[in-house]
Amino acid sequence: MVYLSLFFISGLSNLTFAVPHSVNNSLSETGDAHYRKRADISEANLALSSYTEFLQHNPKSVEALWKVSMACHYLGMHTLEEESKQNLFQKGIEAGERSIELDPGCAPCHFWLGINQALYGESVGIIKMLRTLSTVEGHLKKSTELDPRYAEGGGYRILGIINQKVPGILGGSREEAIKYLEKAIAAVPKEPMNYLFLAKLLAEEEEDLEKAMALTSKGLKFPIPPTDYVESREARVELEKLHQELRKKTDEKIKS
Repeated sequence: MVYLSLFFISGLSNLTFAVPHSVNNSLSETGDAHYRKRADISEANLALSSYTEFLQHNPKSVEALWKVSMACHYLGMHTLEEESKQNLFQKGIEAGERSIELDPGCAPCHFWLGINQALYGESVGIIKMLRTLSTVEGHLKKSTELDPRYAEGGGYRILGIINQKVPGILGGSREEAIKYLEKAIAAVPKEPMNYLFLAKLLAEEEEDLEKAMALTSKGLKFPIPPTDYVESREARVELEKLHQELRKKTDEKIKS
């Protein structure tokens, strides 16, 4: 993926879900349990199945809709076959659109809808991605307005990456990217993904190497995230690698 690798939500353990008490309640809880183990792709598939079944019994459940959208994103990101990938992102879009119709003030709904729209657009062609970019950014900005901490500062993080990767002539901005990633860190200071992407951005410029290394050092001071924070743990490993690379470059620069 050009824009959206490793950007997303960490584990579900720090979220509170308002699931209605019913005979089907266990289906949603089972889905959450499976999703926490999503590093095993079979568990992610079981999560989507559980959320989808719950939704069949509770068609107006906003929570079930955004969880379906979330699971579709994850599976689509880990699917190689293009048609299957697109079908998953499309299903995520449809669930996201329905969730917003029911609750326009739902931060997770806007977040997952925007992500699936971006990924679907990218999967069918970069032109499609660029055409939907303003809509994607609109949903991400709305998500940050409603809950800046959601997905560990994910809305800000993805807005930052989009601004970093999109050419300036098409609306991208390195300055704006830095601002958004700094907002992600301010919103959730312990999240490794936020430090990783800002450090990578700063490391692109020779004069910012020391700033980038200082940022990786700061991010590595926090405890390793719990096991269900799959993306956060992966990002921390990458942050450690980047820190070592930057230290080597900085030492070489001093010697020269």
